[in-house]
Amino acid sequence: MDAGDFDTRTVQTRHDLMQFVAMLAVDASANPALQALTLAEYLQAMVAWLESAESWQRNMRRFDTGITVDVEIPSWELFARLLRAATTYE
Repeated sequence: MDAGDFDTRTVQTRHDLMQFVAMLAVDASANPALQALTLAEYLQAMVAWLESAESWQRNMRRFDTGITVDVEIPSWELFARLLRAATTYE
């Protein structure tokens, strides 16, 4: 399983997040596009995702995806979603 297939709803503890981040690291080492991403670009993508997080949350609820994370309440799950989203968000 890679981080893209991982269900971030299962990230509920610090240990869960550690496992998820380890998967992201493996993905990054095997993906040339992620290897080319600078830290500044990754951090900018994180900011962009956070700016649109409320819209993302509304869409997830509107389409009844089963995702119930609240973007206004910090959680391990939200942090995992942010880390993964920043790998593809522009």
